[in-house]
Amino acid sequence: MNSGPDSTNHQNNLTTAREIFDRHHGSHFSMDRNEEYNQYKSLGISKDQEREWAIDLAARFYQMLTSAIDAQERIHWMIAVYLIITQYQMHTELQLFLDYYISNKEKIARFECLLVAEQCIEALRDKSFPNMTKKLMAAAESLLITVKQREYSFPEGKSMEGSDLETYSEKAMDNRIKRAEAELARISKTLISA
Repeated sequence: MNSGPDSTNHQNNLTTAREIFDRHHGSHFSMDRNEEYNQYKSLGISKDQEREWAIDLAARFYQMLTSAIDAQERIHWMIAVYLIITQYQMHTELQLFLDYYISNKEKIARFECLLVAEQCIEALRDKSFPNMTKKLMAAAESLLITVKQREYSFPEGKSMEGSDLETYSEKAMDNRIKRAEAELARISKTLISA
């Protein structure tokens, strides 16, 4: 095993790159926005290494999502998981993510179910996961049905004081549901006619 200066330098580069990668949730855009992308890029991290790190990061985020105590925390981790899954095209992780939401939809806040349905619709529109079209359609439909059947309330009946959700009205929710349903219907027609 090589333990000379080159090996130490390589290990230091990997450590530095991993810290930058984790800090920015694997997002090159975020690295660039925070002026760390050039440093990260100069460390020469391979796409395979990034994918390995992304899978690890997605697993950690998923653990945070499933152990979150309240809706705001869960929404934060849901978005983090979804972004890394889509950025790195993680089919297995997307399947796990959708299964979690479908199996827990009755316990999860209405607003959160709507957000996940909208993310499914976005993935369908962008054709991000072409081999998962049926799964994404079914998840979006199921979550939208759940959202429509449940009464309007702030997530888990808790006060969302000080958050963006605090001022989210029932009318705004209904409008988002209608737009999501319309977009899902449009995508469905496009798929049927293709």
